[in-house]
Amino acid sequence: MYLSHIRIKSFRNFEDFEVPFQSGLNLVVGENNIGKSNLFDALRIALGYAAFGRAALRPQHSDLHRNDKGEIATTFEIHLEFTGVSKEDLATFLECVVYDPKEPARSLVRIGYRWTWDDATQRYTEDRWGGDLEERGVKAEALQYLPSTYLEPLRDALTYLSAGRGSRISTLLTKLGTDDERERIVNLVKTTN
Repeated sequence: MYLSHIRIKSFRNFEDFEVPFQSGLNLVVGENNIGKSNLFDALRIALGYAAFGRAALRPQHSDLHRNDKGEIATTFEIHLEFTGVSKEDLATFLECVVYDPKEPARSLVRIGYRWTWDDATQRYTEDRWGGDLEERGVKAEALQYLPSTYLEPLRDALTYLSAGRGSRISTLLTKLGTDDERERIVNLVKTTN
């Protein structure tokens, strides 16, 4: 299962933004200050602590989109869609499944997130749901099956990618699941060097 689509509404610089992803490695490249980090911050907020651990983000009032007239939204939403769902995924993410009975292999996992600010009470509410029904809550236990590694944006490649304990490369290698995956990354780095 992989993240195949994300839609973001009224979050930071995104009024209404969506982007598809492919299976495997996806690169997000662009000039500074266009929203690359905001895209990943939205993902970190939508999946929360269960998936990202200490790298999860807490939404704030400043995350709400401000339009050209200076009007600030009261709500932002993040919608995630996962494709390539296995039978095990169907069981694990049961409350998040959009099942296709004619072609079960085309079934999807959807997770929605909404954060709303109330000016009158100076408080927020947040909702996370699965599938197509907002009444279906998503259990934190299910989100734990989406373990994610967040690496800070790469501002100075030579410094951040240098060898050593605690470097980006070592962090990534320790987070990869299997010895085979780690070996493939090491061989790739050796080949590119």
